[in-house]
Amino acid sequence: MFSMRIEKRYFCSGPIYPGRDVMFICNDCKVFRSCKSKCHKNFKKKRNPVKVRWTKAFWKVAGEEFTVDKSFELEKHRNEPVKYQRDLWSKTTDAMKRVEEIKRNAKLNL
Repeated sequence: MFSMRIEKRYFCSGPIYPGRDVMFICNDCKVFRSCKSKCHKNFKKKRNPVKVRWTKAFWKVAGEEFTVDKSFELEKHRNEPVKYQRDLWSKTTDAMKRVEEIKRNAKLNL
């Protein structure tokens, strides 16, 4: 099973998916990710995310933060190892073998 690492944007604090960001790396190896040109421009202008009204940092300070937001749940579960069920794993591999066998028989019958 493949799982994506969903990072957090530096300026607006939203989730960012692989390959969809602009990265700025400082000399001390600190990585700043921005999602779009709006965030990147504000980062380059050295604006404070707490003072910009559309960022999550502003919402949090103002007390208007969303209580039910999927991005917060993704942050919570991002670094947990994925557990698998042994019986489900064995059933899946058996089903894959059965599908290969059916394909092989279908080719032989043609």
